[in-house]
Amino acid sequence: MLTDLFGVSGRAMLAALIAGECNPRVLAALARGNLVRQKVALVEALNGQFEVHHGFLCQTLLDSVDHLTAQIARLTEQITAAVRDLPGQEASHPGPSLVERLDQIPGVGVTIAHVLPAELGPDMGAFPTSDHPAS
Repeated sequence: MLTDLFGVSGRAMLAALIAGECNPRVLAALARGNLVRQKVALVEALNGQFEVHHGFLCQTLLDSVDHLTAQIARLTEQITAAVRDLPGQEASHPGPSLVERLDQIPGVGVTIAHVLPAELGPDMGAFPTSDHPAS
């Protein structure tokens, strides 16, 4: 049903609960996107006990999630800048960046494309064959 608690619908429902709204129909009306089609099931799922202390705890946890999300964003910016500054990544270097090239490898996403240069170093000449870093 609700696949992303921190998506638009989930955040709206959490904010309403924290603000004291407990009517399942009002909460279900906050659904957006594909979730709108599941309002009947949402009303049933949102029927329960949500007390003031639950709201306090929920807000405390959301504050932590938001803080950590902001830290991850800042760290991602730093990592992206560090990888962009690796040798061969200058603006004069034609073609895709190192991260874009690594991201093209099946099973390697952007996160791993940032980790590989950090773990292996920017100079692949240190390895006698491509099998060595792959292992």
